[in-house]
Amino acid sequence: MKKALNTRELREMKPNRHEFVSLERNKVILFLDRLLNNHNLGAILRLADAALVEKVYSFDSVASADGKKALLSARGVAEWVPHENVSDGLATLRELRAQGYQILALELCHDSVLYHQVPLGEKVCLVVGSEMKGVSEEILEMADHRIHIPMAGMANSLNVATATAVALFDLIRRKS
Repeated sequence: MKKALNTRELREMKPNRHEFVSLERNKVILFLDRLLNNHNLGAILRLADAALVEKVYSFDSVASADGKKALLSARGVAEWVPHENVSDGLATLRELRAQGYQILALELCHDSVLYHQVPLGEKVCLVVGSEMKGVSEEILEMADHRIHIPMAGMANSLNVATATAVALFDLIRRKS
């Protein structure tokens, strides 16, 4: 009979806490533009941990990594994910670009391309927007590429954490 691995078996397969902090992270940064919901922030931090992203930046977010719902959704990984709140999102993105990061904004636009068709640089910053308004116009304007996830059904978009998972794991897969 097939059965899932238990917690002990899973832990034995992973590095310990001391080894974990020295692991090389993927050259992918997540940039959260004006996120509103703590649950979504926690889910995205958990995704960032799973993908071993380099860092998560939050700009002008109502959501807080210290919020109860964020901590519950993150399931204990928030302390292991480098995370920083920034006061000037455009300046942060310009600095990342100067460091060689390709800026990808996940938003359906007139000129956006399918998320899995954009050519990737060595270092990538994936920008996701607020649950209500998406990525800001200023960030869309300065992004190297605007990318979108195709929506065949009646809904126009996915939840921000779900959309982040789709795009992030495609980036990681294509970069590896």
